Amino acid sequence: MKYLVSFLFALTFTLISCDDNQSVDNPSNEIPDIDISEQGDLDDYIGTSIEYGLGMFQDVDAEGEENVLISPYSLQSALYMTMTGAKGETYQEFRSALNTGDFLPNGLGTYYSDIYDQLTPKSNNTTFNSQNKIYYFPSLYTPSEEYTNDIQTYYNGTFTEEDFSDPATVDVINGWVDEVTEGRIEKVLDMIQADEAVFLINALVFTADWGIGFTEYGTSNRPFTTRDGNQIEIPTMSSDDVRPFVVTDNYSAVDLPVSDEDYAVTFIMPSESSDINDFISGFSSDIYHNIYDNLQSDRIQVYLPKFEIATSMNMKDVLVSRGMTTTFENADLSGMGQFAGSQYLTRVLHDVYVKVDEKGIDGAAVTTVGVGVESVPPTLRFDRPFVFVVRHIDTRVPLFIGKVGNPIG
Repeated sequence: MKYLVSFLFALTFTLISCDDNQSVDNPSNEIPDIDISEQGDLDDYIGTSIEYGLGMFQDVDAEGEENVLISPYSLQSALYMTMTGAKGETYQEFRSALNTGDFLPNGLGTYYSDIYDQLTPKSNNTTFNSQNKIYYFPSLYTPSEEYTNDIQTYYNGTFTEEDFSDPATVDVINGWVDEVTEGRIEKVLDMIQADEAVFLINALVFTADWGIGFTEYGTSNRPFTTRDGNQIEIPTMSSDDVRPFVVTDNYSAVDLPVSDEDYAVTFIMPSESSDINDFISGFSSDIYHNIYDNLQSDRIQVYLPKFEIATSMNMKDVLVSRGMTTTFENADLSGMGQFAGSQYLTRVLHDVYVKVDEKGIDGAAVTTVGVGVESVPPTLRFDRPFVFVVRHIDTRVPLFIGKVGNPIG
């Protein structure tokens, strides 16, 4: 049994064979040459990443799904790679949709690389595997040397030529996805359209042992009330341990570090008088930081449902609502290289899988240590819809943000 999170994001471009491509000679296509230090520092980059992640989570939740899962980090990986080749209005729309503030592509790439180094776990107890891949059809697209160098330097991305007219290429791409995610996400494509020329893909897998786990004998069926008032029986873990937590009038949260203490998963439940979607719509960076600024370790009884959820969606509508209004109709991606026609984004595919249970990777035993005192500890029962955040502890960068409205999916 495992605690697992994995995510894959795919971006595709459709090409129309015509000659109205925007010219790279157009001065409006030029990106200002501003020193990275003048764009902001690493803390500024982290701040924009957190703001972006929470905003994207709110926008996806507004679509009305019962369960919501996103990976802000993986979304940035694929979209930043694309933005690196964007020009003119397309470039400005990427900046708006991604809340990049004063950062330009070279600043984003530099700090992305710096953050990647910090996110790499210091021990073997946690797996953080993020890979960037670009598949392209050479008959329709040729990457430029400058773009190739930028993607390799900043994002450690690799380029692979494939014949998109060959139906077997779908199996090649899905096979890479299946291999990187170790079978958690088996495929992202059913077919390749005749005019598609490029797939930018980020695949991210995160696995970890709990620092303080849950005993299997402490798991039993308990009621969980969904947002519409239905009550279902869910296998629910329980523990009486010293853990970081915070309780306010508006929400309660408990923080579960993993064993190497690089990462933690925070489970957040709004007060009984608050609707989960209303809480998410107001889930600002101030609340985000207040949670972590006010965590205190003490004995607490926690009841947390086991859950395994998989979601899949096309992010197009969300990105359009965030400002990418023309990019899905007529984009200028000439900074990526030479295209056989004009470009526009057609689909943004987003697949996420998450599983939470008692112990950790490969069922490794984790000893639960309670504090032997006579008093009854406070209790947190996650028995109705809640939010969870998988974050890097030192930087607070969120790898994943989710809403569990129904633990059985």
